[in-house]
Parts: sequence; C-alpha cells; structure tokens
Amino acid sequence: MEIRDRILQKADEMFFRYGVRSVTMDDIAQELGISKKTIYQHFEDKDAIVYEVALRSFDCDKEDMQKVYETAENPVDEVIKSIEFFNKNVANMNPMLLNDLRKYHPKVWNLYEEQKKYYLSEGIIRNFREGIEQGYYLPNINVEILSILRLEQVEWGFNQDIYPASRFNVLEIQETFAHHFLRGIMTEKGFEAYKHAINKTNE
Repeated sequence: MEIRDRILQKADEMFFRYGVRSVTMDDIAQELGISKKTIYQHFEDKDAIVYEVALRSFDCDKEDMQKVYETAENPVDEVIKSIEFFNKNVANMNPMLLNDLRKYHPKVWNLYEEQKKYYLSEGIIRNFREGIEQGYYLPNINVEILSILRLEQVEWGFNQDIYPASRFNVLEIQETFAHHFLRGIMTEKGFEAYKHAINKTNE
C-alpha cells in the first residue's frame, strides 16, 4: 500500500474512534511510524486529510447502500437492512465525529450536507415512492416532508446537545428513530413485511 493510502486509512480509523478534533498530525505520524514531514509531503494540512477521508467514506457508503438496495426483498426490507448496515458501521464511531466536522471542518461539513441533500435524500424518496406503489406504505404520506424529517432524525441522534453520550447510546437512538418512523408509514401489508424482515434479522 502506498504511503498516501496508508495515511488516509490510519487517519480514517483514528477519526472514527476518537473524533476528528482530538487527533493531531503527530498522532497519525506516530501510529504509522513515520515523520510528520512525510505526511506534509502528501497533504497540505489536516483539513486536506479529513476531506480525502470523507470522500472515500462517502463512496464506500454509496456502494454498500446500493448492495442493500439490490438484495432487499422490498422497500421495508431495504430499511431493515439499512438499519443493520448502519449499526455495523456506527457501532465504534465516536459520537463527536459529526460535531467536530460541523465546527472545525466547514469544507467537509458542506460536502456532507451535499451528500445528504442529493444522495441520501434521493434514496429515501425513492424508497418511499416504491413503497407506496407496491402497497407497503400509506398512499397519502407527504414524501417530501417526511424525507426531510427522516434525514434530520439521523443528525439529531448524533447531536450531543440533544442526546448527550453520558445518557444515550447512539445506536439505540438511531434504531429507535428508524423503527418508530417506519411503523408510522406502513400499511398492513407493510407491517407483515416488517415482521418478516425483523424475524430474519433475529435468526
């Protein structure tokens, strides 16, 4: 693996575990057993590393979510599979990660906002519309309003001002939001699919 890729991989691991703000260039260099000068030969500053890590992370998430979509039996099953995917990816994530990006890395936060607006929003809207067409979701739900609400729910779950880590578990928050939201828009057919998907998950 080239040194640039090693730096990005190690930085990704450390940001995920400790948050972005608490990880310094010295920390990354020490973990890799290289000099800080070597890192600066490949990246202008820490913000550049954070940006590259974010780009890679978004690309991987897109690929993974496409696999979820392709393997799901129906729109409800897709949501349940997405919850499983989310849990696996967020289980060891420092809850301060998104807060750090928002406060200290505006360029990366803007990138996250673009991804949320154009990619995540499109995926949620597509799931809603397919669910309505196939009879899994209530036909009279306002797709635009609820897609925005669902996106904001995810962000609320990481907001330390609303759900401090000393009292709440991020995974439990996000899973509670997702299940509560889903059950509010399902038809009877959707609820049967929901129970089937939950049973498969628990096997």
